[in-house]
Amino acid sequence: MTTTLVSVRYPLTADSYRTIQRGRELTDDGESLIVLHISLLQNGERATRSELQAAVERELGEIGAHYIVRQGYVLEEAIIDEAARQNADRVLVGKTKRGRFVAGWGNCLGCIRISKPLLATTWGHDSKSLRSRPPAATTPAVQPLL
Repeated sequence: MTTTLVSVRYPLTADSYRTIQRGRELTDDGESLIVLHISLLQNGERATRSELQAAVERELGEIGAHYIVRQGYVLEEAIIDEAARQNADRVLVGKTKRGRFVAGWGNCLGCIRISKPLLATTWGHDSKSLRSRPPAATTPAVQPLL
């Protein structure tokens, strides 16, 4: 079963909704879709899983996703940690996070695929090994996702 993790801001933005919609398009029946929000501790952000779920369902209706809210200091690191924790096969981030995500973590993740509105990172290995994997010797190939 494929697991797709979609990282979003809360309160949700138009970009957040587009990212969730793209995650839904990539997730087939029987596969797992996870909507993740990282509350940044240094900003004093506080959100709950139920608030995140209610906001998504107000706009998109019931989408059959799992909702997770985690706290962290470094957004990219928290996303990667949660992806490893969930054994995610795909990670989608919106265009506002794309540059930071690629610059900060692109080389250590392996194969990166970029589409115009989204970044989707797919690992061809066990995602639990991310923390111990050395950085790639060369820049990974970048290809359109669609």
